[in-house]
Amino acid sequence: MWKTATVGMFSVLLLVACGGADGSARRRTAVATETPTGSVGSASEAPAPPPDGGMPAGHGSRPTRVVVPRHDKTPPAGIVSLQLPDGRTVAEAAQPGDAPTEVVKLDQPRLRGTTVGIDADSGVVRVRVSVRELITCRSPSGATQQRQKVSYFPPPQIERMNASPGARIPVRETRSRSLELGHGRCPASMTPAAVDGKLWGEVINSLGLEAVTPHIRFRWSAPDS
Repeated sequence: MWKTATVGMFSVLLLVACGGADGSARRRTAVATETPTGSVGSASEAPAPPPDGGMPAGHGSRPTRVVVPRHDKTPPAGIVSLQLPDGRTVAEAAQPGDAPTEVVKLDQPRLRGTTVGIDADSGVVRVRVSVRELITCRSPSGATQQRQKVSYFPPPQIERMNASPGARIPVRETRSRSLELGHGRCPASMTPAAVDGKLWGEVINSLGLEAVTPHIRFRWSAPDS
């Protein structure tokens, strides 16, 4: 039976930031409602939002693109979810927010990670799915070794990610990636016997500000381990 962290299916995120030069307060609201089933590694092939756009005022009140401002000190928001191969979400973590307290137990060495990034003021230029694995490799004689593996989808880039002021970019982006755990790290004479790992998401807005979600912990072990 799966041990799952609390699953909220992409919660409403409310961010409150300062207003313009007149000092008046303004409210930033970013909402994501998602059941990811997009293509592997795709940042744009997420399912369409529900008819009301996830907002009380309806889909028409939610802009899909925003003009890049010259200044914005508020970072984006991000949600990462861990799904089973059948598409069921079993854990999620958000920034801002807390990490799940339980470790997700997997029946097989496979999972899908999905990151949703939202920034209603500055837009989103990149979302990433990241995974760290501690792989226990075992030989036929029972000897074991541990190997580490870190994967980023897409890989990090040296240059700063941003967009020119005045450009119109999406306020929300999604990336989903299916992963085979323990793959390609054990010596030739060994096979993966267990994987202890962490899944997290990263979001970068048009001004280069970044949000990193809390990590979702997971574990898989072979039936005879």
